[in-house]
Amino acid sequence: MRQRSELNAETKEEGSKNGGDLAIGGEGRPKDLARHVKTNRAFRAYIDLMDAADWLRGEMSDQLATFDLTMMQFRVMEAMFRGGTQYQQLLSQRFDCSKQNIARVLKGLLKAGAVDFFADADAEGEEIYCSCDREA
Repeated sequence: MRQRSELNAETKEEGSKNGGDLAIGGEGRPKDLARHVKTNRAFRAYIDLMDAADWLRGEMSDQLATFDLTMMQFRVMEAMFRGGTQYQQLLSQRFDCSKQNIARVLKGLLKAGAVDFFADADAEGEEIYCSCDREA
């Protein structure tokens, strides 16, 4: 009886004769075909995930519209609810946007009465704190 290593060596030689590498197990199909199938499957899964995220964002936006909130306002309120009082600059870094954009979002929340502003002067100038009423 021949050993497994001898059989594997023969299979590799036959694969080289046929013009390419064999897949694991020596099924006789090229490795690139399996890789191509896996790549296509992963890409389809990614597209499906993006479609689901778009659908969920639309559903969430519709719900928030009933309260006159944008998605960004909701995210800022959620960050302040979980993290407590925060600097405006830290909020802008967390959401990867400018301080001016966060200021605009907070002004909308301030008008709605959802947040409070506190100013604290330090050596560099005035820092803005934001807090969300946890009982609302």
